[in-house]
Amino acid sequence: MPQNSLRIAVFSLLLLVLAALTITPLLIGRNVHTVAIANTTDRLPPELRAQLEIHENEFDSGWWRSNARFELEYLPLGGLPLEMRLDMQIQHGPLLFTPNGLALGLVYANIDPEFDSAEIREALRELPFALPDMTFDLRVGLNGDMRVGMNIAPVSHADANGQLEFDGIEALLSAHRDQSAEFSLNMGALSAQEFNNSFQFSLDALEMHFTSAQINNLLATSSSTISMPAFRSTAPFPIEVLDVAVESRVQASSAGAERTDFYQRIQIGEIKSELPVTVFSWTSEIKEIRSDLLQQYYALLTGIQNEMNASGSIVTAGVTQAAEQVTLLLLQNQGVFNTALAGNVYAGDHTVDLHILWRGLPDLSAVSQLDLNAVIAAVDLTFDISLDLDAVLRSPLSDFIDTYVQEDYLQLENGRVLMRASISNNALTVNGQPIALDNLN
Repeated sequence: MPQNSLRIAVFSLLLLVLAALTITPLLIGRNVHTVAIANTTDRLPPELRAQLEIHENEFDSGWWRSNARFELEYLPLGGLPLEMRLDMQIQHGPLLFTPNGLALGLVYANIDPEFDSAEIREALRELPFALPDMTFDLRVGLNGDMRVGMNIAPVSHADANGQLEFDGIEALLSAHRDQSAEFSLNMGALSAQEFNNSFQFSLDALEMHFTSAQINNLLATSSSTISMPAFRSTAPFPIEVLDVAVESRVQASSAGAERTDFYQRIQIGEIKSELPVTVFSWTSEIKEIRSDLLQQYYALLTGIQNEMNASGSIVTAGVTQAAEQVTLLLLQNQGVFNTALAGNVYAGDHTVDLHILWRGLPDLSAVSQLDLNAVIAAVDLTFDISLDLDAVLRSPLSDFIDTYVQEDYLQLENGRVLMRASISNNALTVNGQPIALDNLN
C-alpha cells in the first residue's frame, strides 16, 4: 500500500472513531431515560414494582450529560410510605469518567438521594447529629450489564449525653443482561454509649451476600448469607452474641419443574448473658410448593397493598376471597415442611425435629368443608425431642419429668430425655404406643 494511502486510511479511521465518540453521547442522551431508568425497573420483580412508584419531575438532556430529578415512593405492606427525591447527574457513554478512572459504558450516573417523607424528616430532626452523606452511582455497560453502588459515610459524634461511632456502609449490586445478579453489603462497626444510664451497644460488623439466577423473579434459584461476628448490649440486660450466621436458599424442587423449595438456617455460635441459652440453631425447609400457589400468594399481598392505599383497610370482600383461595390451594396441594432446633440450654445439648409430609386434599372444594379426619389422613408427621437429662433437672421442667415418664410420654435413656411422636395412617404413636384417631370429630 502506498505511504499516502496508508496515511489516508489511518486518518480516516481516526476521524471515524472521533465521530463515533462525538455522536454516540448525543444518541445515548436521547435515549438515556430508557437506558438508565427502564433498564433498572425492568430488573425488579413484579411484586416489588407493584409497591414502587417513580415519577419524573425534571429531565434535561444535553449532548454529553443529562440532569434528572425523580420522586420515588415505596409502599411497604402495612408500613409507612417511604418517599425519596433522587437527583441524578448522568454522563453519556461510551467514555465515562468514574471515581475509579476512565471506563466504557452507555451511562454513568451520580445519584443524590434525599428523604421526602414528613415522618422521616421529623424523625431525622430529633437526631443530635447530621445524617451521614449517602450516595449512589449507576453504570450501564455497553453489553447492558448494570452496576449500582451505594456508600454511607462514617459517623463520629460525641456530646455531654453520649457518643456514637459508625464506620459506614458500602454496597454493590451487579445485574447482568441475562437477569442474573449479585449483591453484597458490608457494614462497618457501630457503637453507642449513653453516659447518664451506662447504656452501651456495639455491633462489630455485618456482611450480606446475595445471588440470583433471575433477579426479577422471586422464585428463581437464589441464595443469601448474612454474618455478624459480635453484638453486645447492656440493656434490657447484659448480653453478648457471637458468630451469628443466617443462610437461605430458593431452588427448583426435585419433585417437578413447577414446584419450589425453600431453605433457611439461623446459627448463633455463642450467647453470653443471664439467659440459660448459650448456643442456638434453627433450620427450616419448605419443599415441593407449587410455583403458581406462591405467585397467587404474592398477588394477594399486592392486592392487600392496593386495598390499603385505596381505603386504609385490608378487610375487604376481595382480599378475603383471595386469602381463602390461596388457603384452599395450599390445602389441596402437597408439601413438605421440616424444622430442626438445636441448642445448649442449662449447660446441656438439646434437639427438636419436626417433619411433616402433607399429601394434600385435591377433592376439597372450599375451606369451610375442611374435616379434621381428612386432615389427619393426609398427614405424615414425626416429632422427635432429645434433651440432656442433667440440664432438664436444673431447669423449671424438673418437677414434671417423673410424671411424664410414668405416663410414657417421655423416656429416659443414656442420660437423655426422649420423646418420639408420629402421625401416620390415621394413628398417633407416642414412644411406640399407638393411639387411634379415627373417631376424632
